[in-house]
Amino acid sequence: MHRSARAPLSIEFITRQNCPLCDEARALLLPMAEARGAVVAERDVDIDPALAGFTNRVPVVRAGGRVVAEGHIRSWRLRLALLAVRHR
Repeated sequence: MHRSARAPLSIEFITRQNCPLCDEARALLLPMAEARGAVVAERDVDIDPALAGFTNRVPVVRAGGRVVAEGHIRSWRLRLALLAVRHR
């Protein structure tokens, strides 16, 4: 399948209000996602009960059905993780 025919990568960013690590991760993630044409859905761990398992892990970045980064997220690790994710 030709790359341009694929749907954009869907990234889930799990965060919470008043979280400095989340703010740092957002500043890294959004430009990377935009450069790849990815779609980012931000979800608040304190609002969505389905995310209770991530309460002590935020920020969390999920892509391709798995966690690719969490906690103190480094730019180079996030970039490599997103490059490794395959579109399904």
